[in-house]
Parts: sequence; structure tokens; C-alpha cells
Amino acid sequence: MMVETRFSYPIVFGRWETLPGIPNARIYLPTREATMLYVIYAEDNVDSLAKRLSVRPDHLARLQVLRDQGRLITAGPLPAIDSDDPGQAGFSGSVIIAEFASLDDATAWANADPYITADVYKHVSVKPFKKVF
Repeated sequence: MMVETRFSYPIVFGRWETLPGIPNARIYLPTREATMLYVIYAEDNVDSLAKRLSVRPDHLARLQVLRDQGRLITAGPLPAIDSDDPGQAGFSGSVIIAEFASLDDATAWANADPYITADVYKHVSVKPFKKVF
């Protein structure tokens, strides 16, 4: 059996509630529109550690908003060396996995990152992500 996975209307998550005082009456209450996970993979420019550190609070504030909304799955830098604390070696990039309504929304969010405006990232790619585990 094939299951249709593309819809011409937005899929909405919600729950059924009974209406008080009306027997057998129920109403569907939407809680949020369906979203998809996207992975944002960014590669750093060479010697960008000082720039990265200078705008890190703004970068983290944006991630905190996603986290507060329950949309952030994981995020973190990629150490340039095989160490939890790379020191002056810095980082080679970042990975963010989060929920967005569309690829366009995820790309727009990624393009507004302070690390881009501060020239930390040399390349950013945004791809749909399917979580299995």
C-alpha cells in the first residue's frame, strides 16, 4: 500500500477535545503547523576564531530562541583538531539541526546568522534532515 506524503495544504498537529455540556461533540484544536528538520552545515574561514568569539553571544541568543520554541535538536561547533577544547586551533565550522516550516525558512534563518555577517563562515549549506534515532 502506498501512502501519500505530499499535501497541497498545510498539515497541522493538534488534539481532539470534547465540548462541555454537549454529548458526543468534539472539536479539533490545532497546536502548530507541521515542520521538518533541517541540518545547517557551515564551514569556517581560516583564522576566524577571534571573529567567532566576538559575535558568539549574538549567535547563541538566536539558538536560544529556537531552543525556547522547542525547535532546536542540537547545535555546536566543529573543533579544528581532535580535542574537546581546541584552544587557538579554533573551529572548522558548525552544525545546527532544527525545525523549520520549509527549506526557504531554514535558509533565510541561516543566512541571518551573526557568524555570516562577521565573516566567520565561508560556506553554509542547508539540507532537509530525516531523524531516524
